[in-house]
Amino acid sequence: MAIMRGYYDEEFKRKAVKMSRDSSMNISALARELGIYPSMLHPWRDHFTPEGRKPGDPMTEKCKALERRGQELEVEQGMLKKAVAYFAKLQK
Repeated sequence: MAIMRGYYDEEFKRKAVKMSRDSSMNISALARELGIYPSMLHPWRDHFTPEGRKPGDPMTEKCKALERRGQELEVEQGMLKKAVAYFAKLQK
């Protein structure tokens, strides 16, 4: 396949990154198959996450916020369990 020149939209870049991470092919072979230079694929891999999202993507930020909140809730739950056990001892 001939090497294409020109502008590549976000969707093409995301699919190329996802294919490069999921495929067992090396980057050079995959780039040839896609019709791009391997030197183009390397920066795209740095720019997008393995799921195909940009690091500053709102969904990525929302996921991180939810993970942090889940960790906070686990800590709070642990403290509440200890408090319940402490007060149960006092009542005996």
